[in-house]
Amino acid sequence: NLRRALGCMSPKIKLISRVSFARDEKEAILQIKMIRNIDDVIVLNNVPLAIQSQWKNYDAVQGGSVSVTDFSNNTLSLTAALPERSMAWLYYADGFHPQWKAFVNGQPTPIFQANVGFKAILLNGGVNKIRFIYNNKPVLFSFCIFIILGIIFVLICLLKILKVCLQTKRQEGLVL
Repeated sequence: NLRRALGCMSPKIKLISRVSFARDEKEAILQIKMIRNIDDVIVLNNVPLAIQSQWKNYDAVQGGSVSVTDFSNNTLSLTAALPERSMAWLYYADGFHPQWKAFVNGQPTPIFQANVGFKAILLNGGVNKIRFIYNNKPVLFSFCIFIILGIIFVLICLLKILKVCLQTKRQEGLVL
């Protein structure tokens, strides 16, 4: 059951209409433990009440499809087609992190924590162009600072070595 909860036994990306809402991660874990078939349900935590009440007015989605159009380390692009006047959750069994951003038809959309460690977004009926982007700017900034400081350190070391070499040659009388 743990392998199933971790998404090892089911597709990484799927449309889900059966959801359970939890107030926090602790409640989500308790709910997941009680679900018999985790493949059919996702547990979402920290979803605003307005979205929860909006969702409760929709029945299970019949049909719908998802296809990946582009994938890289920090981006995922998909197309999801849902019946008109319907809604579904796009579940992506990939690590949840606040630096992930999602866009549906070019508009930002919130990403919710699903099954404790993964992500989900709410989709409306029709054709949806979805893009997940991992914002790694803080990591890139830190890496650039690290490289710059490394170059400065190497330059200082080279200058010290050059200075010692010049002093040695002066003492030997080879350089005026």
